[in-house]
Amino acid sequence: MTKKKRIPWNKGKTNVYSEETLKKNSDAHKISYEKKFGKERALEIRTKISESMKQRKLTKKHKKNISIQIKKKYKKPKDITHKDSWRHTKPEPSKKITYLFETPNGDKTKDTTFSSIWSYRGYKKTSITEDPIHNIDSVNNLRTKNGKNYYSKFSPLTAECIINYWSNPGDTILDPFSGRTRAIVSSLKERHYIGFEVSKNVADIMQQKIDKGIIDKELDKEYPPKLINDDCVNIDKHDIPEIDLLFTCPPYFNLEKYESCEGQLSDINDYSVFLQQLKERLSKSCDLLKPEGYAAIVIGDFRMNKKFYMLHHEVLNIMQQLNMLVHDIIILQTVTWDVAAYRFGSLKKSKKVSKVHEYLLIFKKP
Repeated sequence: MTKKKRIPWNKGKTNVYSEETLKKNSDAHKISYEKKFGKERALEIRTKISESMKQRKLTKKHKKNISIQIKKKYKKPKDITHKDSWRHTKPEPSKKITYLFETPNGDKTKDTTFSSIWSYRGYKKTSITEDPIHNIDSVNNLRTKNGKNYYSKFSPLTAECIINYWSNPGDTILDPFSGRTRAIVSSLKERHYIGFEVSKNVADIMQQKIDKGIIDKELDKEYPPKLINDDCVNIDKHDIPEIDLLFTCPPYFNLEKYESCEGQLSDINDYSVFLQQLKERLSKSCDLLKPEGYAAIVIGDFRMNKKFYMLHHEVLNIMQQLNMLVHDIIILQTVTWDVAAYRFGSLKKSKKVSKVHEYLLIFKKP
């Protein structure tokens, strides 16, 4: 049996009641109230009802006006696409921001940079962003091959998202623990990058890559990355201008084995000493940050020698001690779920889970 569609009783009727009918109803209500409460009390009640109805209309109008004002105040920027954390936005073609390292046939549903969890996404590989130092080909290399220096790789797409979000073209970025990827991406995004690299070997290799990139016109000569082969604790000895963004990824204690040299934090074996040295370097970097400027620090927790290190918690404490305000915390998925599945069997025996994330800690200078 089909259900009949209900038709509103007043459909198609413009004036349901005439003025005469409305007046009769009003008079009827008046007489009814007078009979029940008396003339004086009836007048008082009807006045209150009238005032209440007027107030309701004013409240509705007021709420509507406030809503319009809020929409005008917090209007979505036109120079940001859905890929820059705003969805359903139609930016002007001339101001549209595009990703340099997004895969052409990438799955757009995986772009979760509009939220506090950034899912893992593959990136487009280019010759200019190829890391000449990176040598971890397997997730097992870090722990199985002892006695060798290891250098993990920073995703250029993640670097690009961070640079897009918390800086503007022409801004100056300081990286106290210089990254090979971050230096190149900053230049490609038209930012002035200044990085401190304690290892002379790495600094020389990267400088050759930068020079070649400028000659081959892969890098803009107006935004060449500036690499300083020195420990960032000596930042006062260099003529560094005020910076707009502090963007770095410090060593994870001595989990990764970098080139042993003076000022190398991964050479330190005492965790408390490592944290003191890290704090000193971050303090000097934050001093150069402009008021209202942001600091983006990518850091993760790790296990080593059957001990769990909450390094992201330590960095949060350090930055707050330096009077930096915690602005945001984002979870970065750094590897695919396949990696977690691959290690599931061995980790389950010890009741542990496979780590697939790091933290992106955002601070703001008051």
